[in-house]
Amino acid sequence: DREHRIIGDAEGFRQTRKAELHAMARFAADQVRKTGRPFTFGVLNSTERRIIHLTLQKEEDLNTESVGAGRDRRLQVSLK
Repeated sequence: DREHRIIGDAEGFRQTRKAELHAMARFAADQVRKTGRPFTFGVLNSTERRIIHLTLQKEEDLNTESVGAGRDRRLQVSLK
């Protein structure tokens, strides 16, 4: 039933993970700017990829895209 959802959050895991993903996005952005080479994350689920996409969407010099298919889908950050 999609009308009722239960979301479990043990000891603030969800908020902690979101903060980690924001930090990972900033790290990737810094690396791409320093090296000029794309940065590809390891395997992330769709929610985690979305958080990184949204974190970097206002960066005018960077592009984010999901590459690959299925369970091997990865997020790549590159210069525009």
